[in-house]
Order: sequence, then structure tokens, then C-alpha cells
Amino acid sequence: MVAPVRFGTDGIRGRAYEEITVDLAYRLGRGVASVFSVPVFVGYDTRESSPQLAAAVLAGLRDGGAVSVNLGYFTTPGVAVIAQQRGGAGVVVSASHNPYYDNGLKVLGLGGTKLDHATEDAVTLSLNGAGPAPAPSFDEPAVDESAEHDYADHLRSLVRATSRRCTL
Repeated sequence: MVAPVRFGTDGIRGRAYEEITVDLAYRLGRGVASVFSVPVFVGYDTRESSPQLAAAVLAGLRDGGAVSVNLGYFTTPGVAVIAQQRGGAGVVVSASHNPYYDNGLKVLGLGGTKLDHATEDAVTLSLNGAGPAPAPSFDEPAVDESAEHDYADHLRSLVRATSRRCTL
């Protein structure tokens, strides 16, 4: 039996490979796929465990029938912007400011927004209802290189907008 998982303030965090396991990441992907009917954009940080956990999320999304897009190494705000620009949801594999040996799984709602309680509950219910993941093989999913350019364009537009408002 798999222990039930609960979301914290911003996702699920814990020790990589102990609390945040490949199985959990896969089941989260399946849970997100069961709740959202939009593309799901997945990005991750540079922690050693992040690429494998992201591959598990992507496999769960795929096996759950979702359209998933691997953004590769990407910031949390960047995943939110891409989800907003492209009309999807997001998953970020990152423990943010926590120690290097931790990791986390953060789900972003439609348009890259923070999950509302009802959607978080639906993902949690689906995640906890799924049994342990089968032993999937995690292919190295191709990275959507265009997302990096789109996010950089977004950041440049913010700088241009700010510089027009500033006068010295």
C-alpha cells in the first residue's frame, strides 16, 4: 500500500528518492492527467534528482492520456508564463530554497496559476487513488526549445515596459 500524499503550501516536498520518489512523480503525472484536459508543461531545476523525477512525471502524464511538453531546465515562473501563453497547466520539479538533497513537485493550474483548493483536492484524490506505478521505462523526452525563446521574449518585454516608465 502506498502512503497517502498531501500537498503542502506549494506542492509536495521532501527528501529526494525517499519521500519524493520516482513512483510518486509518476503517480502525480497520472493524477494531473486525470484532472486537466489541457497541455501540461513540465520544467525542472538543476538538482541531481530532477531530470529523473521530471521524466517520471512526463511518463505519468503520457500514460494518463495528457499532452505533455518537456521544457527541460526551467524556472518556476518560466513554467507559469509558458502555461499562461500556451493555455495549459504546469508541473515543476524543484525544492526551491530547500537543501540540495530535497526535491519537490509543484502543480500549476490552468494558465500557470496557483492551484485552487478544489483542483488541488482532485489531483490529490487521483494521486492517492492510483496504486504503485508499474515499472515504466522513462525515455529521455525531447525538450521544447521554443519555450526558452518565448520566455526570454516575455522577460525582454517586461524590461522594455519598465524602462519606458522610468525617467532619470
